[in-house]
Amino acid sequence: MQTLDGLAQLQATVEKELAKVQRWGQFQDSSGSRPQTTLGHTASLQLVAVALVLAEQRWNPMPFDAGFVHQMVALHDMGEVVRADAGRDVLAPDKTWEKDWREVQAFKQLCLTLPEIQRTPLLFRYLGQFALQPNALGGNESELLALLATEKRLECLLFQVIEKLDYLLYALYEFRTRGNLRILVHVLRAYHVQLLKLTERLPGFAKELYTTQVVTWADGLLEQFANTEERDVPDRKGEGVRKAQRELSFDSTGTGEDH
Repeated sequence: MQTLDGLAQLQATVEKELAKVQRWGQFQDSSGSRPQTTLGHTASLQLVAVALVLAEQRWNPMPFDAGFVHQMVALHDMGEVVRADAGRDVLAPDKTWEKDWREVQAFKQLCLTLPEIQRTPLLFRYLGQFALQPNALGGNESELLALLATEKRLECLLFQVIEKLDYLLYALYEFRTRGNLRILVHVLRAYHVQLLKLTERLPGFAKELYTTQVVTWADGLLEQFANTEERDVPDRKGEGVRKAQRELSFDSTGTGEDH
């Protein structure tokens, strides 16, 4: 019963605490973007993971462990239970390795409800999100991180795309439905170059998701607002937003072109 009891406690804690953590707080405050909790973010990430994994399975000649990718996605934000009292996620510009380390410790604490035999495999998958980053977490996790960077490198690359693409999808929907151009410019400024570089290593991502057509659209939008402070980018429907929608629209129904 130890495993079942431990999983029941873990499930209840994660479901309760992650539902308290609001994401995109600065945009909810300033422009009324749709609410998203960390629990909801994890669910939406699973959908992105399915789309990307299937695309890579069709186009990527390199073998990879699809199940491992989905496990990383399912676990990656569980450490954010430490943000439940504050009620907000840490914004990307404010993230530090000390804050990441605190979330790792929170994840390890959560897993204490489980038998020892299950803790290290779960921690291994949780740490995949940090394995390819410079100045990755050290300490007791260094050996696991080194193993991930060598043995699960492609899986960790896929995770990076999944997380960044999910940010873009959230912002794109806000732009299409609410006319919030500011959040879209914010996300593209932060992640477009990284996503473009990842297309060079992930052919399925390039052919089906971040296609040449999408890249051209993103480049055009960034160029249009290259000299505009973020606070001055429109966040409500207006002529500036309508102009961007007319000039920078793209048909997302096709598979696009290779890069």
